[in-house]
Amino acid sequence: MPLPTTNTRTLFGSLLHAINADCLCDIGSHDGEDAMGFRALLPKARILAFEANPFNHERMAKNPALAAASIELIPVAVGAEKGRATFHVTDVDYSNPAENRGTSSLLVHPGLKVKTDIEVEVVRLDEVVLDKCPDRRRLGLWIDVEGAEHLVVEGMSAIRDCVALIHVEMAVVPLHDGQRTTGEITAMLAVLGFELCGIGFQPKDRWGDAVYIRREAREQLGKKFDACLRKARWSQRMHVSAIAGFL
Repeated sequence: MPLPTTNTRTLFGSLLHAINADCLCDIGSHDGEDAMGFRALLPKARILAFEANPFNHERMAKNPALAAASIELIPVAVGAEKGRATFHVTDVDYSNPAENRGTSSLLVHPGLKVKTDIEVEVVRLDEVVLDKCPDRRRLGLWIDVEGAEHLVVEGMSAIRDCVALIHVEMAVVPLHDGQRTTGEITAMLAVLGFELCGIGFQPKDRWGDAVYIRREAREQLGKKFDACLRKARWSQRMHVSAIAGFL
C-alpha cells in the first residue's frame, strides 16, 4: 500500500530530534539555510555542509551566521569514488536571491543552460565522516544533489550502520542524464538496511522528497516514531511552514 503524502521536513526534523543525532551531513547545501535549521534542532551535533558549486560556496563562506553556528563548510562534490569530476554550473545570476541557485550538478540536465563546466574534487561520504566524525553513531543525511543521489548512496557503505536517517530529493522519472529513479534509490537503500517511511510527493509528480530510516533505529524509537509520523502528517494537512516544520 502506497505511503500517504507527508511533510518530509517535519518528519526528518522530528526523527532527528527523537534519536538525538550526533552528526548531520547537509549534502548539496546550496546556501546553508537548512544547515542552520539543523543547528537549532541539534545544538551539540557536528554539522558538515558539502557544496561543490564555487559561487554558492563563496557566499556561504562569507556568511558569519554559518561560522557562528559552527557549521563546517566542505567545498567538494560527494560521489561513489574519490577523485575529480566535471561539475555543471547552471547559468543563473548568483547574486540574485530570487534565482534558483541550487540546480548545478555532476549530471547533465538537458533542460538547463550551463554557465560553465568546472573540475571539482569528489569524495566518498563514508571516508569524510570516518575522518572528521569517527566517534559519531547517530548520523542524519540531508541529500539534495540534483540527480546524483545514487552516487552519494554508493559512497556511504562503510558508515551505513551509523546512519539512522536519510532525507533525499529524487525523481520519479529521470530528469538528469544517468539519474536513478525513486524506485531504484529505494532498492539501493533497502540493501543497506533502510526503509521508506515518508514521501512528500504525489504519484503524478515527476520528483519530490522522501525520508528513509534504518530499521534498527525505527525499532529503538518505538512509539516515538509513530508520534513523529503523526506530527509530520498533521503538518502536511495544515501546510506548516518549513521553519515551523523543523521545530
